[in-house]
Amino acid sequence: MRRWRDHLQEGETLCWEGRPAPRAFTYRQWRWSAATLLLAAVGLGASATLRWPLTLHPVILACLGLLFVWGTVGHLIYSRLAWEKEFYALTDRRLLVKSGLFQHRITVFDRLSLCGMRLRYLAPSLCTVSLQRRDGSGSIKLICLEHPELLLEKLAVAGK
Repeated sequence: MRRWRDHLQEGETLCWEGRPAPRAFTYRQWRWSAATLLLAAVGLGASATLRWPLTLHPVILACLGLLFVWGTVGHLIYSRLAWEKEFYALTDRRLLVKSGLFQHRITVFDRLSLCGMRLRYLAPSLCTVSLQRRDGSGSIKLICLEHPELLLEKLAVAGK
């Protein structure tokens, strides 16, 4: 509640607040790590037979090394740090999303403007909820929510 105190309007009440599941949020892009490892294995195999790394400029080799580090573990570390700043709240009037690792931003959706919803289940009680605005001007994703039924229950009550 304290997290949202400065962002609530006069008379607005907080109905639900949540945040992403930490491991699911961090590892949601694991395919990048797998693809980078596969490409590195192919590259190392090719370099062992062709000896082309000996002819590459050291700057190019350094860039390839940085890409490898980012592709395998860098984006996972970034995601874990970004998880620390990811919060969701539903009030009686609005949906608020606080995010951004370096530049904190709050995205606000008026509850009455929400119309479409898409759920992408990642596990039995874990899903990503995508909500669309009625006027088609944008959408918002609540990533890797544990027990999304608690949010959906509150949204259904508001829709009646």
